[in-house]
Amino acid sequence: MIRLYNVVLILFKSLKKDFLLPLKFLRFLRQYGIKKTKQRIKYRLGLWLYYNQNNYQENIQRKKQHTSAFNVEALKFKVLSTVPDIGSEREIAVILHLYYLDMWDEISYYLLNLSEEFDLFISLNSNYSVDCIYSIMNKFPKAHFFCFGNRGRDIFPFVKIYEKIKNTGYKFVCKLHTKKSSHLYWGDMWRRHSLECLLGSTEKINEILELLSKNNVGIVVPWGNRLCYKDWKSGNESTIKEILSKKRMNYFEDFYFPSGSMFWFKPDVFEGLVELIKGEEFEPEKGQVDGTLAHAIERMFGLVCYLNGYNIIEYPSTI
Repeated sequence: MIRLYNVVLILFKSLKKDFLLPLKFLRFLRQYGIKKTKQRIKYRLGLWLYYNQNNYQENIQRKKQHTSAFNVEALKFKVLSTVPDIGSEREIAVILHLYYLDMWDEISYYLLNLSEEFDLFISLNSNYSVDCIYSIMNKFPKAHFFCFGNRGRDIFPFVKIYEKIKNTGYKFVCKLHTKKSSHLYWGDMWRRHSLECLLGSTEKINEILELLSKNNVGIVVPWGNRLCYKDWKSGNESTIKEILSKKRMNYFEDFYFPSGSMFWFKPDVFEGLVELIKGEEFEPEKGQVDGTLAHAIERMFGLVCYLNGYNIIEYPSTI
């Protein structure tokens, strides 16, 4: 008897969206005819059977999770065309490219060292999972999500997000990504070293922000990650020359760049960067270790910083 009552109750709930009132039913029937009305009822019955084929309570919970998952899916794919009310109260923003989802726990551990409130912008590839989104929103419910195709590594998502937030009033921004560098035996150590330098403690963060408050300091990189372009051009010289020639700018080599692409910076440091690389096409991801547009722009971070009159400095690490 109880089971029958549950069946009737769920059937009513599944149908009430379309046929809550007899008048709605008659309007639907008159507008779409008997055939489509039957199909609609059949569809609703199908949903009910899907969510109630085993245990009643378990399937109600599954339905709630299923619905929530779709809401999260919609959220993840929402690439903002405008950024309302962002940066109006907070001075700090963090731009994170979360390609390796299994790195979230490690990244979030360091983010919690930020004592001041901050805005978190997260870019994802198509390898996202709903569980990961829930995990992020559990710790940072106001995080902003962007979804990009798998090209341009962490550089392309960063440039697109930077373009949207550069004029919203932030004083300091931290650029992070889930760097593994699996082609290097010390790739994991490099990432951990960078995170420890940039976000290792509240005291370290405060010291970095104090350094950035100086007029001539534009970028603060982890210790050992400030490299001279002249010595580390690798296979990127021709790409940089081509980009500069399109903008009728002279090519030169005497500047430093933030190797590893994780650093703190002041937003106006990259003034002109978006315009400089506008129209350039990022290559599809094929596991390249050098010579891509992303690698070239990583070096151009230092070039644009220099052209805007700022210096790059290292933050000493205790490890």
